[in-house]
Amino acid sequence: MKTMLVRDRPSNLWVDDECHEAKIRVCSCGLERRFQASDDSLDRAVWTSGLRSVHSRFNSMKAAATVLMISAESCDPKRLWWALDAILGLSQPAPDIPHPADQFSDLFVDKPASICALTANAAPPTFSAAPSSKLAIFSVITKESLVELIMRSPCKHLSMDPQTSSSNAFHHLYHFLHI
Repeated sequence: MKTMLVRDRPSNLWVDDECHEAKIRVCSCGLERRFQASDDSLDRAVWTSGLRSVHSRFNSMKAAATVLMISAESCDPKRLWWALDAILGLSQPAPDIPHPADQFSDLFVDKPASICALTANAAPPTFSAAPSSKLAIFSVITKESLVELIMRSPCKHLSMDPQTSSSNAFHHLYHFLHI
């Protein structure tokens, strides 16, 4: 038993067995091979004529399939746009949405209502006053005090990384501040 990989291509919508056979007859098995073997102008003319007829058939089948898809989805504008996107190859086919829009909008009403119902009998929250603080005085700091402040600060980098050690940070800070 032989396993074959079959890819679903957008052209599968309109290519039937007759189109497939015509393509094989013209391209890989017949007319093209005969022309390549003989390099005769008559064989070339027969091959190009056959190729044109295959392309003409493909285009007519594609047009018929496109009209069929558009007419099938003409009742629903949303599905019509999805069909046009699929025909033009702009997007993947539309997924089936498991929940309607009404159910989704109800979530925004039901969720806060359920939270209010759950916390209706709860004690009110307690807040503690934060200590008051004012920044009333601005003063110039020296480079040395800035370096000292930075070196006293905890390192927020990964401790295993040698590139982010405090001495390396100090080295970069030193060159940055031109100390």
